[in-house]
Amino acid sequence: MSRAEDRAADLLASGYVEMTSVGRLAVGQRVHHVGERYPAASDSGTAVLERIFHRPDREPHNTDVEVIVKRDKPRYEDDTHGFWADYHTVVVTPLGDGL
Repeated sequence: MSRAEDRAADLLASGYVEMTSVGRLAVGQRVHHVGERYPAASDSGTAVLERIFHRPDREPHNTDVEVIVKRDKPRYEDDTHGFWADYHTVVVTPLGDGL
């Protein structure tokens, strides 16, 4: 199993539900991590949003959304995907803009 599949299985086992969109996020959008603060990241993103997981039992105070993204350029062999929370996700291609 890949790291991305392992992470997805862990999230599902922890009570998360897989979704195609939640809030401002949708599968297929171009994104980058908030820590990637260089012009190319802001202009075209560094990854594609591949999977979205939401934990509904934590609402309404904590939206608890986790994402798995497929990186354009892995930094090392097993770095094809990134895993982070929705609040670390910067959307480059908003909903309705080419999707």
